[in-house]
Amino acid sequence: MFTGKKSGRLPKGTQFLPEETNLNSNGYRGKAPSGKKAPQEYRIFFLGGSTVVNGTPPIPEITEGLLRRHGMANAAVFNYGVVSSVSGMELVRIVVEIADYQPDLIVMYNGANDVLQPLIFDPRPGFPFNFPAYENNPLLESSLRTYPSLPLLLYGSGIMRVLAPDYFMSRFARLDESRRTVAWNTDPWRDEIAETYLANLKKAGKCSRALGSDFMAFLQPTLYSKDVVSSDESRFDKKDERTHVLYVHNAMMQRLNENSETTGSDIIDLSNIFNRRPETLFTDAVHVRQEGNELIAEVIAEKIIHRVMKKQP
Repeated sequence: MFTGKKSGRLPKGTQFLPEETNLNSNGYRGKAPSGKKAPQEYRIFFLGGSTVVNGTPPIPEITEGLLRRHGMANAAVFNYGVVSSVSGMELVRIVVEIADYQPDLIVMYNGANDVLQPLIFDPRPGFPFNFPAYENNPLLESSLRTYPSLPLLLYGSGIMRVLAPDYFMSRFARLDESRRTVAWNTDPWRDEIAETYLANLKKAGKCSRALGSDFMAFLQPTLYSKDVVSSDESRFDKKDERTHVLYVHNAMMQRLNENSETTGSDIIDLSNIFNRRPETLFTDAVHVRQEGNELIAEVIAEKIIHRVMKKQP
């Protein structure tokens, strides 16, 4: 849930990972940082979800190449992306892992999982993906008297798993109960999603600076922020998701504008990066083709260079 298996393999499964991919000694894609930083090395740690993990090469690796070609020859970018990761998980990752490696800049490229996962699965703002599966694990129950034993028995049937997935989801994950508790799919609930996400970014910035590191967060684009949707992309356009995503994004922007002195300088909104581009770039509501990754990396590299140059004496 928080990282891959150390020195393990990431299975293929999308067009972005056509082959199995090795994970490094820390459980992430790409090179692992050494315990001692080389002289003049500028270490950048890249956090995010599957959009950071995917790609051939992924966004962090493209960014490193761009930085080196544009004057930051000692830039070393480390990919700490985890599939389905949300900002709270990344905040923890900064404290318990990245803190040991003398970071110079910590970058978050995220937002989509924080916004969409509560609509689709666990409705609690900020909770990790699949967390109900952990909470409702029968092996962790102190008393099995209240555990739904009949659904557990029925789950042993392959036919039942195929024919009644919603039944098992409601009984094991107890989503209906959670959704009632948090007032799921209401505007106050969406406001809480926005507030939780921005609060995590603010905490990540404070933690980064406490480590002697700079911090930047990039709010990633989604299909719903693209002004011209191609016919291929329209297949992934869902009305309920569009309404939800655009509301939460507007709530985020409103809060950033109200508190620009404390948080706005660290957070860069890339939601409109694909505007005026009619070609197909998205492969679903969140993931983009490789040319999209390259466009994103170009903008991120440009912002990083500007930030670093501005801070130089």
